[in-house]
Amino acid sequence: MTVTPPIGPGWLLESTSAGGAGTLTVTTPNGGRVAYDFGMFPYPARKTKGSGIAYTRKLSARRTADRGANYDPNATWTLSYPGLDHSETMVQGPTRRVRYLSANMGNTTTYLASESVFDPDVTKTTLLEETQYAYRDFGTNAPNPPAPIGLVPAWPDPWDPDIVRSDPYPLLLSQVTRTRRNPTGDPSRTYSRQFWYCGQPLQPGCPAEPTNDAGRPLQMVETGDFVRTTALTYRHAFGAGVYLRGVPTSQAVTVGAETFTTTDTHTDLGFLESRNQFGTVTTYVPSGAGNLASLTDARQHTTRV
Repeated sequence: MTVTPPIGPGWLLESTSAGGAGTLTVTTPNGGRVAYDFGMFPYPARKTKGSGIAYTRKLSARRTADRGANYDPNATWTLSYPGLDHSETMVQGPTRRVRYLSANMGNTTTYLASESVFDPDVTKTTLLEETQYAYRDFGTNAPNPPAPIGLVPAWPDPWDPDIVRSDPYPLLLSQVTRTRRNPTGDPSRTYSRQFWYCGQPLQPGCPAEPTNDAGRPLQMVETGDFVRTTALTYRHAFGAGVYLRGVPTSQAVTVGAETFTTTDTHTDLGFLESRNQFGTVTTYVPSGAGNLASLTDARQHTTRV
């Protein structure tokens, strides 16, 4: 099989580095340019003997330019990391400032805790929108925890090779609450989404043995201007040598007294075979390479790709 490259310029990646800091520049085929600037930021060194400050390389800015390589100051995003623990990230963009707060939450992995949106004018401190993230503990602190999913291998601590860290029981997202505020900063609209997983206590539709369903939510409940419940099921077992887990097989969305259901079937290779959406069935046929070859709608009209 011979592959003929397309005619015309390709993508160009260029990088510069000095003392850990540097810039990665990406030039697109049409001549546009995006530059990613990196800097060295202090970080507390976690060592068993002594203490000190180490430095880590992190993104400090993203800049875009036109074909003439003129960088637009109104298309620049800058990032800063107040505090040595780097639990806070500030992103200053052309239209807004966003503050991200993370937390360890008693686990060896850091999780996003909140996202706050401010006016891009740094002299204004009014909070425009805030999103809070809550997590459910599937770890050893939970009653009758499910078996470890084994998706996160153990790894050595970067500052102390004698310490091996692992997350066999990850925390899973349980609720997202977003509050939008009016110009005075008072809450004007709140939206919440809760996630339910198979575990303890068991939810309706879960197997008798507790499982976290590969970290996929069994049910989502949304509240705010409306109330909507989404129930989900998944397929985890496919053909030999096919490493797929958590492929959605059904989605039932309930609003009031009405439920709208979509179901999918897949081949043992994981290819989407059919979709029944609200009673309308579409079937799909793969090519020899596994790409979409044709689809047939409910009227038996076939479209070949």
